[in-house]
Amino acid sequence: PGAGPPRLALEGGRIEARTPYGPATLDFEGVLEPGGQGAARASGTLALSASSGRVLGRLQGEVMADGRITGGLRIDQGTIALGGNRLAADVLGGGLEFDWYGELRHLEGQLSLEAIRLARTEVGAADLQFDITGTDFSAKGNLAARDKAAALEFTARVADYLVEPQVDAELEVTADATAPIWEIAGLLRPRAGHGRLVATVRGRVPAVPAFDTGVDGIWSWLSSGDLTADLLLELDGVTLPGRVESLKARLPIEAKLAVGSAVLLLRLNAKLATPGPVRDWLAAKGLGADWLGPRVAATLTGRGMDRARVRIVPDHTGLEILFDGDAVIETSNGADLSAAGSLSLGLTADYKPARLRLEALRIAARSRAISGTPLTALAVSGQLSGVAAQQAIGPADRHAFTHDLVLAAAALDLEVALEGKPPVAVRAKVGRIQATGEQTPERAYRGNTVLSDARIDVPQLFLAVEGLSGQVSLGTAPDVPLVRFAAKALRDLHIPAYINPLGVTGRILEKGETLALQADVSGPAAPGLGNIRGTFSPDRKSGEVNAVLSPLVFEPGGMQPAELSPWLKDLREVAGAIEATAQIGWDPKGFHSEAAIGVRDMAFRTDSFAVAGLRLGLNLDNLMPPSSPSSQNLVAARVDVGVPLRDVTARFQILPGNTPRIGVEQAEFSLAGGRYHLDETLVDFARPDHALDLKVIDLDLGALFEAIQIEGLTGTGRLSGTLPLRIDKGAFTVSDARLEARVPGVLRYRSPAAASALKSGGQSVKLLLEALHDFHYDALAVTGVKDKAGETRLRIEMRGKNPTVLEGHPFKFNITLSGNLTPILNALGEGHELSSELIRRTWKLQQ
Repeated sequence: PGAGPPRLALEGGRIEARTPYGPATLDFEGVLEPGGQGAARASGTLALSASSGRVLGRLQGEVMADGRITGGLRIDQGTIALGGNRLAADVLGGGLEFDWYGELRHLEGQLSLEAIRLARTEVGAADLQFDITGTDFSAKGNLAARDKAAALEFTARVADYLVEPQVDAELEVTADATAPIWEIAGLLRPRAGHGRLVATVRGRVPAVPAFDTGVDGIWSWLSSGDLTADLLLELDGVTLPGRVESLKARLPIEAKLAVGSAVLLLRLNAKLATPGPVRDWLAAKGLGADWLGPRVAATLTGRGMDRARVRIVPDHTGLEILFDGDAVIETSNGADLSAAGSLSLGLTADYKPARLRLEALRIAARSRAISGTPLTALAVSGQLSGVAAQQAIGPADRHAFTHDLVLAAAALDLEVALEGKPPVAVRAKVGRIQATGEQTPERAYRGNTVLSDARIDVPQLFLAVEGLSGQVSLGTAPDVPLVRFAAKALRDLHIPAYINPLGVTGRILEKGETLALQADVSGPAAPGLGNIRGTFSPDRKSGEVNAVLSPLVFEPGGMQPAELSPWLKDLREVAGAIEATAQIGWDPKGFHSEAAIGVRDMAFRTDSFAVAGLRLGLNLDNLMPPSSPSSQNLVAARVDVGVPLRDVTARFQILPGNTPRIGVEQAEFSLAGGRYHLDETLVDFARPDHALDLKVIDLDLGALFEAIQIEGLTGTGRLSGTLPLRIDKGAFTVSDARLEARVPGVLRYRSPAAASALKSGGQSVKLLLEALHDFHYDALAVTGVKDKAGETRLRIEMRGKNPTVLEGHPFKFNITLSGNLTPILNALGEGHELSSELIRRTWKLQQ
């Protein structure tokens, strides 16, 4: 009595136990010897072995007389293995200090780990410190990669960890391109750059004993918690092989894990910048990507409704993500894309998405000049929705994936601008788009995108494309077209239409570094109406499109122009042939176009005129707007507008400019026995008034008198001179016309009505009428005017004699007559109106 506890030695001791973490064995040996005041001191060595690792150490402690236990454990070495060796490490050293008095009052410790392995990849070494006081737990630590390529620092505080743990933790991770953490996270290792993740987590999780040490157990433990987190991911200069160059990103994320529902609520606001994989991919396809510019920046902004649903089952993790927010992509060359809407994605642990769905995704895109094409601006807006029937993504380091995506668009609005032209609005009703494809480590990407039942409307051009379908094939055999397309109807929306609906089929082929276009055009009366061929070279930033109108032969009882164009429905009994070619090209110097139109032996009738023997050879050196070289030729054997214009010829030039102007170099026709000639004249069809000085050569005097319809007035001889025509809003007038006879002739005025009306005029009037009965003139001039009402006033000045009057005494007459030149002027007017309407419609089409 009073001597205290005896000294005890323990050798070969073992305790075997089953714990919530699996079976465990404690081997120990040591001594227990008396201490002061009834206490006992213990010291010894121990070895703790379990499925999660093994630890060797030395224990030293003291048991007080009142039952209080204090002491420490020195850890010499050991190993840790959690989650089936998915997390493993070697214990370099450490220690514990503890205080027990009926319950754990205090526990603190330090642990040094090396050769830490995650998923069998060595990541570095770590120092951990922790403190447990009562029911509160705190810890801090750091991890440094073996080669200093990555670092992790954290602090954590957990209140009431035994019953209802309240978590407050901070984490910061930095990693450069050589760090293995990229592969551990399932990402492709960058070639350069570094990343940084900062996270703050607060909230409640289940009690610690309720979870298993396996990865699935950890997920189950977290999924039952109620946590909020603020995360900031920053990437700087990250380069991914073959995909992304110089990526810069800032992604602040606010997350919440709701208890019981396993729903992770996200609020996302992200920014990143990179030239990106799109540029390289476009260049590899020969499409060029200069319009993207040297940098691409993207911003993602959630609207607070975003959530990720985490589904946990043994050995299988599922992730469902719903993003509802806005995305903006901008390039340094002025191209940008914005999208707003919802995207939902279901993922499985083996990277196979269970579903992908776009919910009414609204998009808008704009681009400035697209290098290598004639486009100076392009804008797109509209709404997409879609679902993935199949989707699979291989591990990041294998570059493998498959997809089967179906999209639908309510309507897409585009705005297209060509060089020197105002923007043109385009509305596309897309219908259905299905995109399928795959890529494996052994084979580059192969895929098909199929478009069906689309419609395109271009109101400014009065154009609609109906029944549009197509297919884009990537990564296929060289002889397989890159694009196939077909349109059931290209419809002209003018009233009446300029042309009846046309059908188009075609394809685009890759030929080395060049894209080749092949398309065929058909009409209701002409299955082989024409074809379109083109090439585009992205490297040279140049392209060319050639269109050919097959020779069309018209004949009465056969094909007629009205079958091709309602605008030509008034043409009847058409015979002859027409053919045309057009070429449009572009290169770094600009945009150019040309065309050639040929009309051979054309004849036709309308209600107001008839044409026979029409021939036209027209070469255009520009199409938008039309212009031509000089010396274009038009010939017609006969144009009948009540009086016949014969042997019509014209040499002219369509002048460049945005208004229709014709430079007439020379024009001639025969009418009323004379030849009419027009010298160099500018005709501006945008103006309501024109002035034409028509030269008259050898006009038959008798034909003139017949045309002005004055009873009893006839004559012989030839007149030449000038006929000044003025056209004002379609009305013809003549001012200061003067025609003179170059040789003597005869004028006869034998009108019984005039003789009866003037018989009371006396001997002088009788003498005048007798002289005009058969007047042989030596000189004769006709001057006159015609007003807008059609009334013609002629003044005849002549000198001569009647051989039977006063024995041939000479007379000089100045006679003013009223008549009607309408038939002759109508002939000129019909020709003018026909040419004016044709040219105005042509300009309207090109605009």
